[in-house]
Amino acid sequence: MPVHAIEITLTRTVDAAELEAAQKESALLLAAAGDRRRLVVLVAAKDERRAVRKVWKRLGGVLPIDVLCSPSGP
Repeated sequence: MPVHAIEITLTRTVDAAELEAAQKESALLLAAAGDRRRLVVLVAAKDERRAVRKVWKRLGGVLPIDVLCSPSGP
């Protein structure tokens, strides 16, 4: 199954403990930018749409998500 990178923009900055708790609860690998308002997660899914849906289902109630998007490639 292909792996998709999904960018997450948060409505506020999250601290390290909140980020770690979200990672444990969702079982997804998260990487945060220095400002902790932007994250990237790698998700195994058949297509980008399903990857975004998977991220939303697992992290929607855990983190203050503002935008989910996937980088478009050539």
